[in-house]
Amino acid sequence: MAYSSFLKSVESENIAGKCLLGYCYQMGFGTEKDDEKAVEWYQKSVQEDNSMAMCNLAYCYQHGIYLEQNYDLAFDLYQMSANAENSMGQYYLGCCYQEGIATTKDELKAFELFDKSARADNKLAQCKIGLCYQYGKGTPKDEEKAFIWYRKSAEAGNIIAKNQLAYCYSTGLGVKKDETKAFKWFKESAGGGHVSAQYNLGVYYNFGIGTETDKVQAKLWYEIAIEGGHDGAKDRLKKLLSVN
Repeated sequence: MAYSSFLKSVESENIAGKCLLGYCYQMGFGTEKDDEKAVEWYQKSVQEDNSMAMCNLAYCYQHGIYLEQNYDLAFDLYQMSANAENSMGQYYLGCCYQEGIATTKDELKAFELFDKSARADNKLAQCKIGLCYQYGKGTPKDEEKAFIWYRKSAEAGNIIAKNQLAYCYSTGLGVKKDETKAFKWFKESAGGGHVSAQYNLGVYYNFGIGTETDKVQAKLWYEIAIEGGHDGAKDRLKKLLSVN
């Protein structure tokens, strides 16, 4: 339904619709996945100064999606998007500065961009800000602020932030230790596919941390974590099976 409505908006010369149509092709929403058509619609939308299309096209250049990988073009497009106050463009430009992609590493600049994006309610940037505060990257270390931003991002649905929030509750980082809440957030993150959270959920079930002991659930989540590539889960599962 979204695809057909975006197609109609394109036919009526809707600029945002062109970008959204490209996204449908990129993700396979309502139509067959087609990276070539995705890039084509992003390029058309960029020509009309759509800031989200700039960001999406930059992502294609960065990761070599249909286009030849080109970090310099990706950086330039992210910068154009960020300058147009697009929160996703600000987030990805921040990642470029943090990781030194097509530019010199600059953690202070990265933090400034993440902060601007996070305050525009970008859940990815909110999680990044939490990490910056937790580890003191581009800003003084502040565990309480890390917790606050993880919570904002987690409540907005970010599975990485849910895992980080669970970690805060499990260790008392920036908040009073609470294993029951840690279990809750590990479970939510694990259900969303976060491998470390899946492993941690297995541990919580295995030893009855924040919940009742449940060896069956522990075995299940260790196995799921192993499928996701978590090496530590293999040892945990082996020990669990050797006892039972």
